[in-house]
Amino acid sequence: MTEYKNVDGYDIDNIKPVKTVETDVLVVGGGNAGMMAAAAAKEKGANVILIEKEKTINLMRVGIASVGSNAQKRAGTEINKRDLVESLAAFAQHNVDERLLNTWADHSAESVNWLEDNILKPNGAHLKSEPDAMVTSKAYQGFPTENDPTIDDKSFVSYGKWFVKYQEDHGIDMRYQTSLVKLIKKDDTVTGAIVKDLVKDEFYEIDASKGVIIATGGYSANKKLLQKWDPLALKKNVYNDSPRSNGAGITSALNVSAMRDEEPAETIFDRGLVPVGTKTEDMYYQTPTYDHWLWIGSYPFLKVNLRGERFSNESVPYQLQQAKNQATYMP
Repeated sequence: MTEYKNVDGYDIDNIKPVKTVETDVLVVGGGNAGMMAAAAAKEKGANVILIEKEKTINLMRVGIASVGSNAQKRAGTEINKRDLVESLAAFAQHNVDERLLNTWADHSAESVNWLEDNILKPNGAHLKSEPDAMVTSKAYQGFPTENDPTIDDKSFVSYGKWFVKYQEDHGIDMRYQTSLVKLIKKDDTVTGAIVKDLVKDEFYEIDASKGVIIATGGYSANKKLLQKWDPLALKKNVYNDSPRSNGAGITSALNVSAMRDEEPAETIFDRGLVPVGTKTEDMYYQTPTYDHWLWIGSYPFLKVNLRGERFSNESVPYQLQQAKNQATYMP
């Protein structure tokens, strides 16, 4: 008997797949991580199936962080790894495995360089090192880690279609409208998954002899999981731009004995405009297109509660503001 129910309501203990498909590696999720993981596995000679529950891949993140990428070297951008890792750990109040941060700091440039060489350059684009870490006070330490895809060094360029073509050209089997239902575990090894073809409305099994890579999102679109695991985030956040993130990957992993971090992590921007008189806990708007977002910034506005009282120092550095409560904004 599974501990966590399937997020889509399937009775996962009694599903009968109509067929079995075999591959070396199964990747779940078509975002930046999933697309990169699939390409890396294929480069190692594996047969790869990538499933994505939507009709298209997820948004390819345009601003990608690294330390020591080729773009940063061209721009003369230098970042002290020790200071960066310490700053990230301190920002998380040291509730973090610093080995993971060090692994990222040591190897992030490899992934960023691969993206530039294999996806961007063949299509006339490249990465630009973004010198956007403006330090305005001693309380704030900034690091210019961002790499932006561009053609003219003035604007961003989206590379999702280029990445899809790369996958197709290299024989990666991309299956859209296919959702993860259940991971299959034999002894102590995850050997595959039960998935659902959302178009044919049928379940089938994918056996992956060399492993399953979970590259799904969080659970910001699942109010039940938010209420259970991170009720404060649900109370503070009034807009969500990740309607795909329903927690399927997390709950599926937990059902095969994965461990969940007891302390939730969240990124909350302080730009959520709500009608005057609205309590944040009474509003949770899902949007994939960023409608109703306030993009002009935060500093011209005061943050007040329902009594019209200021509850925040609006002049603190931007990153520190992200974690503060959202409320009605009044000029």
